[in-house]
Amino acid sequence: MSYVQTLGMTVLEASPSLTRVALTVSAAGLNMHGTAHGGLVFSLADEAFAVISNLEAQAVAAETHLIRIPLNSCTVGKAPPVHP
Repeated sequence: MSYVQTLGMTVLEASPSLTRVALTVSAAGLNMHGTAHGGLVFSLADEAFAVISNLEAQAVAAETHLIRIPLNSCTVGKAPPVHP
């Protein structure tokens, strides 16, 4: 089983203009405050830009804004091209 499958990520959209990947936060993905662990959130972002970079993107940059994501919440990572 791959890392993405272990975390339960699903690719919702994969095109050169936008990639969207979803993840539902389980108890195993929580930090000590009871919200999604930052590493889990960045793994979601990493998968989103990995998908788009393997389509047509020539360079990839990551920017993450961490918010509190509670247990059983579905969150979506998006990766649009900066210069289409």
